[in-house]
Amino acid sequence: MVAKKAAKKGGRKAAKKSTRKAAKKGGRKAAKKGARKAAKKGVRKAAKKGARKAAKKGARRGAKKGGKKYGPKAEEKIGDVMHEFKEGTLRSGPGGKGGKVTNRDQAVAIAISEAREEGDKVPKKRAAKKRSS
Repeated sequence: MVAKKAAKKGGRKAAKKSTRKAAKKGGRKAAKKGARKAAKKGVRKAAKKGARKAAKKGARRGAKKGGKKYGPKAEEKIGDVMHEFKEGTLRSGPGGKGGKVTNRDQAVAIAISEAREEGDKVPKKRAAKKRSS
């Protein structure tokens, strides 16, 4: 959207300037031709500028950067643990001595922590919230 607006604006400005120049030099035809050429150039220039602006805006809003969050081994591990959860055999606690896991989010957390222990590619743990005193 931003790119389109900038393109229109830039095209108009360039067209006006070149029309005046061409009209001074010689005739309507030259003026029209100059205007068309300038409009094209202006549109291209403005579109580039608009695209750059839009890209910057997207980056500021927290647009995703390239790369995957989880590695293939981690994905496999998470899949296995989720399978256990669905079967009803996933248990919490050290050595599975805790209770049966009934919450999907808890199952995912267990899977990620297990993958992290194995050294698979997994996002970093979130820092704990700081309390103000």
